[in-house]
Amino acid sequence: EFNFIIDGKSYIMPTAFHSFHYLNSLNFQWKNLVEMNTNNSSTNDSQTALLLGFRAADGIIFLFANEKESARKVRNSVIELAKNLDIITDIKSEITSLDNAVILNADEDILEDRIIDLQYKIQNALHKKQKDNLAALVELGGWLEGLHITCKGIILNYNSDHSEILKQSHVAKIYIDIVNALIKKQSNDKEKLILENVLSNLIKISK
Repeated sequence: EFNFIIDGKSYIMPTAFHSFHYLNSLNFQWKNLVEMNTNNSSTNDSQTALLLGFRAADGIIFLFANEKESARKVRNSVIELAKNLDIITDIKSEITSLDNAVILNADEDILEDRIIDLQYKIQNALHKKQKDNLAALVELGGWLEGLHITCKGIILNYNSDHSEILKQSHVAKIYIDIVNALIKKQSNDKEKLILENVLSNLIKISK
């Protein structure tokens, strides 16, 4: 779980990785579900944070699918986006630890531990910089991308147990509250527009 303080209000959110872990334990078929996208161009921090969440989710799924070359390319995107948010120094050690686990073909439990370590370090780095708004958007980006990819997998290989993970309207409603709070605080028109587009998608998911 991650705890975000947005406009004086505390939000406790489950990490998107819990959903990935649950599906992986049920032998979910991840292969060929992620569309490779290394376009990291963004015009503001909100967009960069969302992209970091998207790419982190893609990287996790590539690793679960044993698509290591694709995971390597996404790794480079994660580093670039982390630099843009000024947190790369904070997370270098965790990136190296994950790299080593992948190179050494470590057990899945160890690999998952390294992924979780990196996720928490990203969140902590942003929290220390008093950027809980961006920390929340990173996690939201990962959740949205994970939900999108999971839907693709379930459509291709339907399984009633797998489909249970899609029942996350309660999570969407909390994110709606968070994004509404971020919109109210936002003075940059471009960032506000991005957040409003995200809000529109969350409202659709919550229904």
